[in-house]
Amino acid sequence: MRQTPVPGSLVWLRRRRWRVERTSVDRDTVRLDVSLREQRLTVLAPYDTPALLKVDRRLVRVRRQQGLARLAHLIGSAPSARVPAAALTARIDLWPHQLEPLLAARCGQRRILIADEVGLGKTIQAGLILADLLHRHPAARVLVLAPASLRRQWSDELRDRFAIHTCPADVTFGDVFHRHERRPWQGPGVWLASVDYLKQPHVFDGLPLVTWDLVVIDEAHQATGRSDRHELCDELGRRTRRLVLLSATPHDGDTTRFARLLRMGALPYTADTLRIYRRTRTDVRLAHGRVTRWWKVRMSADLTRVLDALRTFEMVLLGRVKPGRHDTALLLLSVLRKRALSTMEAFERSLTRRLEWLDVTSFDTQLDWLQPTFDFGSDDLDDEERVALAADLGVPRALERTWLRRLRALAAGARRDEPKLAWLRVVARRTSEPFVVFTEFRHSIEALERTLSGIRTLAVVHGGLPAQHRQRELDRFLTGEASVLVASDVCSQGLNLQARARWVIHLELPWNPARLEQRIGRLDRLGQQRRVHATLLLCDHAAERGLLASLARRTLTARAAVGRGALDDLAPPPHLAVAAALIEGTPLPTTTAAAAAANIAPCVEYRRTARALARVVATRRALRHRWRAPRHGEGRPVSAPACADIVAGAARVLVIAVPLVDGAGDVVERRLVAGTAGPAAVDAGATSAVATLAALADHSVRARIRRIRRLRASTARHQLAAERALAFHLHALRYPEEAQLGLFSQRQARAFAIARAEAALGAAEAAARMKLEEDRCHIDAGPAALTWIGSRR
Repeated sequence: MRQTPVPGSLVWLRRRRWRVERTSVDRDTVRLDVSLREQRLTVLAPYDTPALLKVDRRLVRVRRQQGLARLAHLIGSAPSARVPAAALTARIDLWPHQLEPLLAARCGQRRILIADEVGLGKTIQAGLILADLLHRHPAARVLVLAPASLRRQWSDELRDRFAIHTCPADVTFGDVFHRHERRPWQGPGVWLASVDYLKQPHVFDGLPLVTWDLVVIDEAHQATGRSDRHELCDELGRRTRRLVLLSATPHDGDTTRFARLLRMGALPYTADTLRIYRRTRTDVRLAHGRVTRWWKVRMSADLTRVLDALRTFEMVLLGRVKPGRHDTALLLLSVLRKRALSTMEAFERSLTRRLEWLDVTSFDTQLDWLQPTFDFGSDDLDDEERVALAADLGVPRALERTWLRRLRALAAGARRDEPKLAWLRVVARRTSEPFVVFTEFRHSIEALERTLSGIRTLAVVHGGLPAQHRQRELDRFLTGEASVLVASDVCSQGLNLQARARWVIHLELPWNPARLEQRIGRLDRLGQQRRVHATLLLCDHAAERGLLASLARRTLTARAAVGRGALDDLAPPPHLAVAAALIEGTPLPTTTAAAAAANIAPCVEYRRTARALARVVATRRALRHRWRAPRHGEGRPVSAPACADIVAGAARVLVIAVPLVDGAGDVVERRLVAGTAGPAAVDAGATSAVATLAALADHSVRARIRRIRRLRASTARHQLAAERALAFHLHALRYPEEAQLGLFSQRQARAFAIARAEAALGAAEAAARMKLEEDRCHIDAGPAALTWIGSRR
């Protein structure tokens, strides 16, 4: 390559013509970031040999209609420091609130929590930030952490809406990770993995000590406990330049877990605050069209006897429990009560598990359901419930065993005629409407399968299925092969079901009322064209129609109330508080929501700017779509007859483009300047007319440059502070202060030298990055070029 291409020039590379977006030179190596429509590529010369194409400046003469369409496309497509290119090119229906986190990220905000109500497009907002980053830094390193059940949806959304292709780290490199060592993670790209995969010690220790450009953590509230998940997410958050957390339920009633969420990924510098975005449908002016129906099923005599006997057993157990084991006893009783209100299948299975533990002769005996499992979204038993089912409460085993066997016998008799299952059987026969049935428990799903399988075609999804099997079942429902989806709460987060169904049925009332919104939110989302119907099945018994129904009603009415604050229903009561209120009759805490509201300060700084920008984006999108023909003659100026009211007399209208280029070689903005000139001044090259017009526009161009410089300087201050904190944190991890050398082996000495060399290399990379951020603040005008000429004929 004899001549270094400049941004905007065309090169022939790999049998295709590409446009150069940015250029950087390091000694004999030239790095080119090139684009072709929605594709982007980074190449190094002389390893690749791009050929610089000669710029053809001959006029392309077209008709008036095509000329105006091309001019509209030119205006709509011109790069702008104000308008993110990702918002223009994304295949989404853009809402103003979705631009607010993007604006904060572009202004240098490092940590962002998007805690919008279910269905308002949190994935789209994270995708906009990701696409904008890749547009400005094509060689960026991005890591997206999502639950295993949502990995394919993330991959599809990024590919279909933003033309971003992901690398599934835990699939592609799971079996060859050790052979590749750290190399798969070193290069640029968008890596997609689950938290449960990365938290494994051999995987997490294999991650290189590099700085990520962006880390996105979906369902971040699941990583706020005192666990390996939190340690992983917190550490990765301290190794990234941008951290985006997504959660529709940031506060689950536990203030300690919420505090961990607020501190996740924080670095020790003043400006590293967490910017929180919490919007409801009322905030974004989205109409409420949901219909909620409460269906109180009539109790059978057998089911009534089961629930009454369970209530007596609860009082007996709490009266005999050993001191200090009260909370564990409440947790055990809550496990039994929740399953009894779902189906007798789930209740009987839990009773059997407790009896198995009571019957073992040795406490060292391991039962299958107590074995720790690799969590890909399991929904059968969580860790606390496993502990409760295998806890020694200090109650005589003979007494507890007698009660459990009696309850199991009563449950076996009640299985013959369960009112909730009978109601579902009747509904499935009477209507052909597709619907979704949600339940918390896998064993209840088995009962639902037996009830509905002979009436409807079912798709069944729960956490015990492999990820590929779950996706296959979801595809069967979405494509219409199955008319009923029976799902556990593994499907209540992140999935998009609005295109297939509008009716959701809750088999039981969850003790965490936020799950109701998560479930209904799979159907009641942006893009739903019909009114959503939600049916809640309720036993006509005090065990479910009292407190649980009250919690559910409070949650559902709070989100639908016009003018209600976004934080009023943010924090559900803690699980143990609900258990104590249901079983012992103690009052629920009343200060949880207020405390949550006091700790959360939603950001409204960019609200007006986002609304104005959304209007600009809509206008520019419409202009871009005026010309959709193939790019014939791309880069050549266009000559077309213009309207008589635009061109007066014999003058011609000239439109020139003045690129504004920063110190890193990026085109920050392309200013379009229009003026008039006589026919004598416009020759084949129009050199003199372009120079005259550029001189007249110099004042406005310089004013725009000063404006962009001020904005870049403000952003650079935040980014430089973050870069210094990141460099200090990674240097502390990389740089070994001392080593214990072996007497007969040099392995420790070599590892010590390699670690110090990597630390020095990391320090050099951090210094280069900070120099790059400073260079981006230097903006200058490039050479003007003629783009469009209009005449009277």
